[in-house]
Amino acid sequence: MKTFLETRNEEHEELSEDPWLLDLLGFLTAKMNALNVNLQGKERHLAHTMSAVNAFKAKLGVLTTQLKKGG
Repeated sequence: MKTFLETRNEEHEELSEDPWLLDLLGFLTAKMNALNVNLQGKERHLAHTMSAVNAFKAKLGVLTTQLKKGG
């Protein structure tokens, strides 16, 4: 992530702080696990799957906006 942002000439000091990175990793892992659990099970229809994936994408968009604002 840090390398990608550097290629775009964007600096984020938080990416050099291990505790912040661990918090971010834990947060993202929890969100991905919730999506995974939501997609599992019998009788899951495409509409449900697409809704869950789109909600996850929206949450990532909100997170991205918050990170860009430094929050």
